[in-house]
Amino acid sequence: MINRFIKEVNSNLSRYASEGKLTKDIIKILSSIKQSSSASDFQALAFFLRQSNQTNLAIKTYKILILIDPQNSEHYKLLANLLYEQNLIQLSNKAYELFLSNFSIFSTCKAVATSISKQECLLNSLPSLPPDYTFIPSNLAPNEYKIKHLLFNHIPKTAGVNFANPIFAALKSWYIDNNVSMFSQRVSTLYEKNTSIFSVYNIHNTSFKNALLTVIHRHNYTIPDFSFLRAHAVDHHPICDSFYQETGIKLFKLSFYRDPISRIESHINHQWRQHKDLDFIRKTISYNLNILDNTIFRTAYGLLDAPNWRSLPSSFKLDCLIDLSDSYSLEKIQSYLLSCFRLPNIIKYKRLNNTKPGSSLDPKIMDSLLNQCRSSGFINYDTSSLLNSHITSSIPLDFCLNIPHQLNSYHPITMLYKVTSDDYAYSVKFIPTSSLFDYSLSDKLNEFF
Repeated sequence: MINRFIKEVNSNLSRYASEGKLTKDIIKILSSIKQSSSASDFQALAFFLRQSNQTNLAIKTYKILILIDPQNSEHYKLLANLLYEQNLIQLSNKAYELFLSNFSIFSTCKAVATSISKQECLLNSLPSLPPDYTFIPSNLAPNEYKIKHLLFNHIPKTAGVNFANPIFAALKSWYIDNNVSMFSQRVSTLYEKNTSIFSVYNIHNTSFKNALLTVIHRHNYTIPDFSFLRAHAVDHHPICDSFYQETGIKLFKLSFYRDPISRIESHINHQWRQHKDLDFIRKTISYNLNILDNTIFRTAYGLLDAPNWRSLPSSFKLDCLIDLSDSYSLEKIQSYLLSCFRLPNIIKYKRLNNTKPGSSLDPKIMDSLLNQCRSSGFINYDTSSLLNSHITSSIPLDFCLNIPHQLNSYHPITMLYKVTSDDYAYSVKFIPTSSLFDYSLSDKLNEFF
């Protein structure tokens, strides 16, 4: 089967070879596959095929990857994404269901119990970092956490990546991948009972959402201690309704607001950096994509999945829509979640997706595209008084940690977090928080970042 597949790949890629577009790396990958058929080689091949718009071959590659490594949930997700893009909805739904089933979205974790000194566990001061880094503390002092179950609906280009990605990376690495067990001698008193979590990341199309609804209804529940979900460009309220019906838990529904024109401008520049194709950008504007057409309003009112949404009755379906004017406010919410979920502190770059100088569109061209968006009515609802009445510029009190300074006690482990690719793949490393006070801190950060 694999040999037959390689012949098909070679045949379809022959035109790339004749045009000199096959790199030495991909030639090496094809040669390696013939010899060993390792999962890593097929992953590299699948990535190349996707980039080359060889979608059918990429789909076959992921199917072979699943045969080689059926426990790797990411293969099911990437296959599901491609099937969805090809409008193969039923197959996509099934692949997403397999991904969710293999990914353990409902997880129960427990650290090994050992003795530990209080001094080793509880630090009440923060390290001094170089200016390019941010320390997000996880405060272990006793506190009443009113929001333990959160669904974050990420409105595109509203700092959602900076907010949600580090939190999810910590959840996955610490609990789901069980890195907590590596530090049992330092943290066992913090996790004296099983910790049950419900976590799903990047619910980004209706097929993924429908698969999640199916899995929620099928699951034999242990009621989670806390939940963290991120939706992106899909309606969130069916997920919240379904989860409430099954568990009796109401997910707190949060989104961030950004000036509508600034948000659209940021998206257009993002498209320009990715495609360098003005015709493509103009076409996306004319298609009224979810990401452009009054996306803030439609997210807030649960109208993203409705084709004729302007004629439908609607109600506000968020618990909070925050206009985040600075990174400090965002980091306060992150700190609350780390503390509530008993996750390690985080150190990261202040921004995860810095725009390179000179990568933005010419201002005159941008003005023309923004005028096209205005004339298409893409900000009429996003700037309406109906929406503005729900926007808050301050963090809800429930997200504030009201802990006296003298009682501060920070997590004994800190997670270093960095983005490693343009699609926000990441790498993490866990270190004792006490080591951040060493004179060699800068060297440690430079070594990782």
